[in-house]
Amino acid sequence: MTSRKLRLMTLIDEFTRSPPSLWIRFTATERRFHNEVGVPIVRIGCREFKCIGDKPPQDHPHIYLKMGDASEIVCPYCSTLFRFDPSLGAHEADPADCAYGNRD
Repeated sequence: MTSRKLRLMTLIDEFTRSPPSLWIRFTATERRFHNEVGVPIVRIGCREFKCIGDKPPQDHPHIYLKMGDASEIVCPYCSTLFRFDPSLGAHEADPADCAYGNRD
């Protein structure tokens, strides 16, 4: 089994063991971003979000990413580098088209 597959299985296991109230809370304020345009860096205004890779139907599994105190994170599926930019709103991205879904 590859380390990537093992990591994904671990994430899925952790998610399914979390209380449903956490699922609902995150879904209600869901922030999703993609990199359909293929830029090397996507600047975003939040530190917790889902990467969907590309717009549906070409999207990869929607993966929850959390930067914590770091200023950037790489999606393990599509290798997009997301960089936190405090000048952007929570659902905003640069390029702007990389923001996907519900807005505040």
